[in-house]
Amino acid sequence: MRAATLFWRRSPQKIIRSFFSTSAWKAPTASRRRASCADPDLLLVFVTSSPEYVWDAFPVHPFDYLLKPYREEKLFQLADELRRVLFRAEPELDVRIARQTVQLPLRKIQYAMSQNHYVRVVTDDGECRAVSTFAQVEQLLRAQENFLVCNRGVILNMDKVLRLDGDAFEMLDGTRLPVRQKDKNTLFAQFTQYQFRHMRREL
Repeated sequence: MRAATLFWRRSPQKIIRSFFSTSAWKAPTASRRRASCADPDLLLVFVTSSPEYVWDAFPVHPFDYLLKPYREEKLFQLADELRRVLFRAEPELDVRIARQTVQLPLRKIQYAMSQNHYVRVVTDDGECRAVSTFAQVEQLLRAQENFLVCNRGVILNMDKVLRLDGDAFEMLDGTRLPVRQKDKNTLFAQFTQYQFRHMRREL
């Protein structure tokens, strides 16, 4: 059984493609997750003849999953979708940190939580304390389909979730964010539906 992983990342002049061998695909999930987190601009496309691998791909949030044999037009369609994603205008969150206004790319935000009179925002590049109310940050982030309020004063990026762990979301940085118990089933269902919508498969 052979499988490969295609990588696309932003580039000023072109889309760069790389391939992982079968042995790389069989590496532990944690290793593949580190590869995907090392470059937030990296988009993963898994290519395999085995449909059962689709479940193993969940933790690293691939852009697409191609089953062999695939048609040439499918690759052209995929390339067009990748270009639209890679080169579109990127939405940002404007926050005040100290006396400066800083733009945080939404794709880099992992989660945000209310903390006294500040909002703690954790991103791929670190964390900051924004001079803002949580309601203001929540309103801006909830306009994006990938953000979910999992508890009072806590909003997370579903693209940064590693897995559901009991009564919490485990994030890619290892943080566990507890869910609101009365809404647990609804929140988990929303997350699962989001994952399925973005795990496009060719059957």
